[in-house]
Amino acid sequence: MPPNTAGWDILVITTNTILSPQSITLCNTSACNVPYSDTPGGGNFMPGGTDGQCINGLPSGAFNPCTGNDGPGVAHDAFASSGFTIGALLLFTITYKVMASGSSSVRLPESTTGGTSENHLFDTSGIDIIASETGGQYGPVAAAFDYSLSNNGPVSIQAGSSGPVVITATLTAGSTQAVTLSCVSASLPAGITCGSFTVNPVTPTGSSVLTINVAASVAAGSYSFMVTGAPLGATTTPTTVSVTVTAVPFDYSLSNNGPVSVQQGASGTVTITATLKSGSGQSVTLSCVNPLPSGITCTSFNPPSVTPSSTGATSVLTIAVASSVASGSYSVQVTGAPLGATTTPTTVSITVTSVPFDYSLSNNGPVSTQQGSSGTVTITATLKAGTAQSVTLSCGTPLPSGIICISFNPPSVTPSSTGASSVLMISVASSVVAGSYSVMVTGAPLGAQLWYCDYHCDPESWYCSISDTILRHTFTVRYNVHIVQSTVCDSIFNRCI
Repeated sequence: MPPNTAGWDILVITTNTILSPQSITLCNTSACNVPYSDTPGGGNFMPGGTDGQCINGLPSGAFNPCTGNDGPGVAHDAFASSGFTIGALLLFTITYKVMASGSSSVRLPESTTGGTSENHLFDTSGIDIIASETGGQYGPVAAAFDYSLSNNGPVSIQAGSSGPVVITATLTAGSTQAVTLSCVSASLPAGITCGSFTVNPVTPTGSSVLTINVAASVAAGSYSFMVTGAPLGATTTPTTVSVTVTAVPFDYSLSNNGPVSVQQGASGTVTITATLKSGSGQSVTLSCVNPLPSGITCTSFNPPSVTPSSTGATSVLTIAVASSVASGSYSVQVTGAPLGATTTPTTVSITVTSVPFDYSLSNNGPVSTQQGSSGTVTITATLKAGTAQSVTLSCGTPLPSGIICISFNPPSVTPSSTGASSVLMISVASSVVAGSYSVMVTGAPLGAQLWYCDYHCDPESWYCSISDTILRHTFTVRYNVHIVQSTVCDSIFNRCI
């Protein structure tokens, strides 16, 4: 008790349908104060005095203390002592009757006593004493709101992307209420941020999906942060979300500039391009995927390895096609090692074309023919490529004046690998001046390549040599006709036309 306590006017309120006050018993002897007195043996107690009571609105005792605050469930005691006391002690006890099952608060009108309150403590001068008041509870006590927070982590997220984690609020006690979820900002590692919650607030027990954002700058490794709720429950603590950040995987695509057309027995090239899609570039060794079509081989890659880049790194693949491969469409696949996360081989389309018909013409000249007579020279057609077909031989025009190609015997030949021959008869008029002349012999159809003749002027002999230089898709051969008694090199015919 506060110092010099000499009386009181106190109300205690309950729910009368559950707990109804029946009587008030003063405690002003040492016997009843033994458990409460701060003087050994219960020596500290309130001396006797005048007491009035109002229980459930009905007065009793030495005077009537009932006021407008009294009524059902109110136990009201007013006491004035003939002396005073100092220290801790029990003032009075209230006997209640339980009216029904349930719970009821046992409360005082306010938290402190004082001049403006309903409850009062007085000193010997009748002045109010300030003191604290605390009520209680009868029956089952309502459990305080409480819940736990958990998550379904750890969650693995690639640097530069996002990932979900499920936050669950589980009711553990009391009546449920809305809880607003949030990330504890001080716990977030650099580069990791919380996006949105799919449901917020949640009502325990309930769940919400949180989106976690990881910047591309975050190094691979293990991280964590906390998620909390507001209001917190009686024992609620934040849940810790574990995040494993993984590096962006190396990935690239392969492409080519095909289709490529390759002739039987020849080779062709195609450019392979490796384009970086993600991660850091690293060396990739290119190769063709086996099995390859029969007769088609990947000869080489130049260079054999490339480092994929955002603009594309290239290598030239040489593809060889055997002469035995039938014309048509084929394909080969090119892959890389190591493969990227989503890399697939690139398919190179190949069109194999037939070898074109080609042959060479030659002769056994020079031939020497007397003025006014005829002479012969043998023309040989040799197959160089493709499938042989009939070739009709003829002399090119214009011919030198007075020189005539009389006939080819036979007029047509079918070039072969060993050579097919025809004898050309040439007539020289008597008017032709002695000297060197030349006649061009050609075939129809022409072969695929053009060969040209180099003339070499020599006082003793005139001849046409065949060079292997390719110029265009025609073929001609010139040979010399040497006229007896010739001593002059005719500059007009010192080259092939």
